[in-house]
Amino acid sequence: MRCSRETRWSGRSSSSSERKAAREKIVARAIRADHLGLAPVILIADDSPTIRGFVRLVLRSLAVPFELIEVEDGAQAIAAARNTPPALALIDLQMPGTDGLAALRAMRADDDVRLRDLPIYLLTAERDEATRDACMAAGATGFIDKPIKPGLLIDTVRRVLTPQGTP
Repeated sequence: MRCSRETRWSGRSSSSSERKAAREKIVARAIRADHLGLAPVILIADDSPTIRGFVRLVLRSLAVPFELIEVEDGAQAIAAARNTPPALALIDLQMPGTDGLAALRAMRADDDVRLRDLPIYLLTAERDEATRDACMAAGATGFIDKPIKPGLLIDTVRRVLTPQGTP
């Protein structure tokens, strides 16, 4: 099993120039992986470092290579996806600032067809049917409920990253 380097976007107690440098480093790594055909990119956007860490840990068990980009909010998710369109986005529905629904809508309205067609799964503990309906109407591919079940996360990622007709 080969897993690419993981990257993290951590904006805690750093200057804007440090955050900008960190974003540029993340984007550069993801671009290299994408252009060299090394691995598909998975984007995780969640304001909780615990959730991002859990997703990272679960994804390490995949038998497929991947590049993981981690961001803390919807605005960063939009920027990262525009710089390096991922093969899959996992976005928390409720985040401060730009939430998951706003990020979803921005990606679906983007000029880049890769973002408009991107599989986007919303991570949420929200069980309200009206909210879920609004997310589906905005173009969500589906939901991964919190607390996250590792098996469901792995099955979802494999389904998206495995070409049709491959076992």
